[in-house]
Amino acid sequence: MEIYMRWNAVALLTALSLCLGACIHLVQCGSVGPPITLHHLGSPRTLYQHVRSLGNQSQAQATCPDLQLPPTNGGRRIGLLWDNTRQMNFLDPRNLRARAISLINGSAIDDTESSSSRQADRITVVAGGADAEIWTPLGDPTTVTLDGIEETMNLGGNDSHGVAWWNITIDEILKGRPTRGTASLVAIKGSNDDLQDEITIGQLNRTLESGIRVFNCLLANDLPTLHGPAFQSMLMIQRGGGIFCHAGDAAALNSFASAVLAHGITGTDNSTSFPFPVLIPGLSFAIPVPAAGSVRANYSIIAGERVDPWITCLGNCSANYTLRNLSDGAVLEDGDASSSDSSRHTSTSWRRQGGMGYSDTDGIIRLEATSLNSTHDQWIMMGINSSYGPAHCTIREPKTTLSSGSATGEFSPGLTTGEKVGIGLGVTVGILSLLAVFFFIWRKSNGLRFSHTDRRYEFPNENVRAEENSMSRGMAELPGTSAPAELVATVRYELEGPGNIRR
Repeated sequence: MEIYMRWNAVALLTALSLCLGACIHLVQCGSVGPPITLHHLGSPRTLYQHVRSLGNQSQAQATCPDLQLPPTNGGRRIGLLWDNTRQMNFLDPRNLRARAISLINGSAIDDTESSSSRQADRITVVAGGADAEIWTPLGDPTTVTLDGIEETMNLGGNDSHGVAWWNITIDEILKGRPTRGTASLVAIKGSNDDLQDEITIGQLNRTLESGIRVFNCLLANDLPTLHGPAFQSMLMIQRGGGIFCHAGDAAALNSFASAVLAHGITGTDNSTSFPFPVLIPGLSFAIPVPAAGSVRANYSIIAGERVDPWITCLGNCSANYTLRNLSDGAVLEDGDASSSDSSRHTSTSWRRQGGMGYSDTDGIIRLEATSLNSTHDQWIMMGINSSYGPAHCTIREPKTTLSSGSATGEFSPGLTTGEKVGIGLGVTVGILSLLAVFFFIWRKSNGLRFSHTDRRYEFPNENVRAEENSMSRGMAELPGTSAPAELVATVRYELEGPGNIRR
């Protein structure tokens, strides 16, 4: 009887521990709580008072979705393009693009990490300024160094030799073997209105026909006018499974690199091209809207955080927008986001009426765009700005590995919402409580042994030793920096808003 009472107590304590952990975790994730109300800030005085009221929250940061690396068998070829033109001296004076490049390089499989089931990746870095050259030839990721790269060609003009820059990178990636589905090209470039005129449609065709997935991030204070080759480039990059993105501040480049990895840097990592399901502060993504269809993106908002979601309808576009509160489904705002100038593919933007708004509670908001064209796909750019600046994104390991080169493992194909980074306080409390309960039972019982013959518990005279096998796999570490403000501090936003992970 004493034994049964003891185990009933154990079961009760275990259940209470799990319930406590689950409740705390739900509260952390913003899954419970009152509906969201977005308030207009009104006058500058109101804004000032609201910022003063945040108090210690000034060190908070915008939420970033839980980013997970898709599983890979390696064998990838990745070209990283470094813009070293003069305009980068003021667009990225702290060389934060080096951290984005190092994050991608750090996620690659080097020779020491390769095995019979995981091939080593190969990385090349190409720098473009007044001229273009291979900074790091295609090789082991551990050979990549960016030391001194910013001093080599930054005396060139404002525009790099885009044709040579692009061709050199493709030639280097294509060395030795086919690359279909196993290669990518990641470019971070300063932009102006004529940015993509340098990169011809023929070059993009060659890239995509070779099976090279393209990720292009334009770094500029304002979203450049997309017209002619620029507009066509955006469409082709998306249809090839890549990402066309705009960063309003260099501090957002870390999030761009994280999004690239979570999306699947090559076709074998993730063969599906899908619109981004979440909003990341400081970034805006080009998203195709199917004929008579809709696209949506979520954002986890923090109580007291001020946000500015927006949509830019590209080209001759006809679409509506809706800003919705997911906790109760209420429509916070809706209206027309259409544009009619198809000659230069200019765009008109929707922003929240009254500018920035803030929420009283944690929760999730959803931004939706619905096409009013029943015959053709349309294109929009969707983004959000946060009073806490660009999001601080991290990368997690895949849950499983691939088998025989097929991308069928259990993994999140991109970004998830409604979670905070890490396992959370609730889960931690639950685990520690369970460990404490079992340690108490082990000490009191002097080692329990279960008899399969008479289904009774017996207390042996000797201690029973149990071998514990544990395996830990570290989460990706955030890049070290003597000035964390470089990545997460509130930065100045101009119009459209606005940052080395090694396993």
